[in-house]
Amino acid sequence: MILADKISNLRKQNGWSQEELAYQVGVSRQAVSKWESAQSIPEIEKILLMSQIFEVTTDFLIKEEYEVEDRFDREDTLGHSYEDTPINPLRKITLEEANEYLNLKESSIKKVALGVFLTVLSPAFLIVLLALAESPYTVISQNMATGLGLITLLLLVASGVMLFIASSLNAKKYDFLDREPIDTAYGVKGMVKELKDNFHSRYVSSIMTGVLLSILSIVPLFIGIAMNVTGWIILILVSLIFVIIGIATTLFVSAGIRQSSYEKLLQEGEYTPQNKHQSKKTDSIFGIYWMIVLAIFLAYSFLTNDWGRSWIIWPVSSVLFGAFVLIVRTIVDKENRY
Repeated sequence: MILADKISNLRKQNGWSQEELAYQVGVSRQAVSKWESAQSIPEIEKILLMSQIFEVTTDFLIKEEYEVEDRFDREDTLGHSYEDTPINPLRKITLEEANEYLNLKESSIKKVALGVFLTVLSPAFLIVLLALAESPYTVISQNMATGLGLITLLLLVASGVMLFIASSLNAKKYDFLDREPIDTAYGVKGMVKELKDNFHSRYVSSIMTGVLLSILSIVPLFIGIAMNVTGWIILILVSLIFVIIGIATTLFVSAGIRQSSYEKLLQEGEYTPQNKHQSKKTDSIFGIYWMIVLAIFLAYSFLTNDWGRSWIIWPVSSVLFGAFVLIVRTIVDKENRY
């Protein structure tokens, strides 16, 4: 059996797609496809790596007299049996490590959810203060409202960031679950799968409630407009939108963290080996997107001093972000295919 057939058969026996094998070897899917169709031959270092991944010797891969079916009962030229070949290089997660990771993520949910809520809520205080500056019942000036509002905004954002950092540091030792394919010890998948199944109904209800709150968040503003209320009251109603959106986002984040912790251990959803490889490219792009949004918000607000209207940049950016994510992932996926 030639090398091309052995690579194809061993990959299929392990239940891997060409993309998954390509990621482990550090090449493109097209390279694996060419190897399996005998259009090209892998370099020697790739053969050495595949011998580890497939748990076979290099002799087995290279020499045509060896068949896939008898790779476990032949011996190589040095007299070593194939049972003595290098172990799979994928990091293995034990049951104890899986439980520790899930407990760490569970304890981080409140911190992250509160951090997200404070960050989403941060513009609301600025808008409320600007509303009070326009109100006939207060003596606060426009400049004072803007200054205090910006200070409050920065303090809330900083508090949220500190909570994010504290949460990420707690589980930093498991950051590789976001980036690397893994293997799991006996009992891990069964335990995690049961937890995920039990959480499913709660996950669905949290997402549905969050979506409902997001849709209804604009209702108070519509009511105010229908009642022809004055400008400063409209600003108060706008700030209420941020409160409702903050609650909805908290539900999304809390459910999402728990769900993603299960998917990371099971390597499902966004955390399959292929998606992990893809996320390395997309995460930095998404981060740049929000940095640009923040820069636009601050630049426009400071240049026009129109803080009462510049808040609209955030909901518009959030809506556009969904389309942006779809476009970026489509482009990255095409690059991986060709």
